[in-house]
Amino acid sequence: MKSVPNLISVFLLLGCFGNLPAQQQIRGLIMDAATHEVLPYVSIAVAGSTYGTVSNQNGEFSLNLDKLKASDSITFHCLGYEPFGINRNGLKDGMTVRLKEKRINLKSVTIVAKQLSAVELIRKAVERRAVNYPVIARKREVFKRTNKASYIEAFELSLKKSDIPELDKKLVREMIDSLPRYTRWYEDYLYTLYSVPADSGKTRNKITGIKDVVLKEDNGGGLENINRTVFDLFVHQKDDQTFWRYRTGPVTFGEKNVRVVNEPPDSTYLKVLPGLYVIPGDLTWDWDFIQKTGRYVYEKKGIIGIDGEDAWAVSFRGKARGDYQGMIYLSAGTYAILRIEYAQKEKKSKGIDLLGVTYREEKDEGLVLYERDPSGYFLKYCMHTTVTRYGVDRSFEIVRKEKRPVLSKKLNEASFRLNLQGRQEASYETLVVNQEKSSADTFNKTQERGVKPDKITTYSDAIWKGYSIIEPTRQ
Repeated sequence: MKSVPNLISVFLLLGCFGNLPAQQQIRGLIMDAATHEVLPYVSIAVAGSTYGTVSNQNGEFSLNLDKLKASDSITFHCLGYEPFGINRNGLKDGMTVRLKEKRINLKSVTIVAKQLSAVELIRKAVERRAVNYPVIARKREVFKRTNKASYIEAFELSLKKSDIPELDKKLVREMIDSLPRYTRWYEDYLYTLYSVPADSGKTRNKITGIKDVVLKEDNGGGLENINRTVFDLFVHQKDDQTFWRYRTGPVTFGEKNVRVVNEPPDSTYLKVLPGLYVIPGDLTWDWDFIQKTGRYVYEKKGIIGIDGEDAWAVSFRGKARGDYQGMIYLSAGTYAILRIEYAQKEKKSKGIDLLGVTYREEKDEGLVLYERDPSGYFLKYCMHTTVTRYGVDRSFEIVRKEKRPVLSKKLNEASFRLNLQGRQEASYETLVVNQEKSSADTFNKTQERGVKPDKITTYSDAIWKGYSIIEPTRQ
């Protein structure tokens, strides 16, 4: 089960250092030439390279031109549209790019592909995975965006009894009043990911941070003071002879001492998060609608153009044991997966409701885009959004004990009743800005390092000037 957001403690921040010098940056809008509707998730790439970005949900894009030569051309690729190319000197800040729908010549599709059923196309993609997505030494510039918003819809905390002097009804009331009913956590992280092949088709990875931007908003007034009080009470032990134990009826957490790590909050972040090592496209092959074809119904919907290739559009919908529905687009020539659109099936929310603890996923959907370079196909962009509801309605106790050889002695105790109900909305985006072949020697010589955070209170376009990123989606 995913953990319920910690609403009392302060979020831990990643680190980063200052901006690199900014040069030339353009922003623009992409739309349908006929209908004038904006086009989201359009791939924008420098011809003959993997450098580029993707338009956001509103069709907006941002591209840094520092690495481009005057002779370079930029190509805009979108599902079902003709590719549009423009010379580097033709790019203007604030420009609007209009794409035309593509007409497919069905005669260009191979006879063999026509004979394959929808489910056979999916199995063919799995069969050719190693050929289409080779595992080689790579150096990738990766941009990740995390955007979370938490809403407390109900919060009741009552103190039944306490012989802990610092923990009284006044403190509990202050905790209730100070707890933010709304918290937003926003982070942009740019880093270099080095990968080399390992056993069983896996990779070994190293990370060097480039830039990190963190924004946190909440409507809690005195939360910092409460955090400090709770920290001093439950964490800052003056000796190693006492410890806290938490009891919640049938569910009991084990006993252990909690120690303080005296490290400045702005110190360099050296232990990069494990999630940064994972390129979400690698997880494509773990989804059940790719591997467990017996759980789904597939149907060929026709041929459509993607990034200069003709592709089969295959719909899928889960049976009783299948959780998702959506579309998979596969190259008609190579059977490589080019694009996946998936969403949680209606009335198929996942979750638990046990012993006063509830957790339920109300929304789980995403998009995965692949592109091609001379070595094969690679992930360009991945987006995943979720909406979850959580709740805790149960009693619990906090007991302070003294260590003894046989039986620990109880020193203090407090008991509570908690009713907490909330909702979290989250979106995660990954963009591979650029990639190139690397080597085992480069990998071995690379030293991992983190960066210090740019902590901001408001987001502005100037923050990422000089970089190619995903334009923030403004509501």
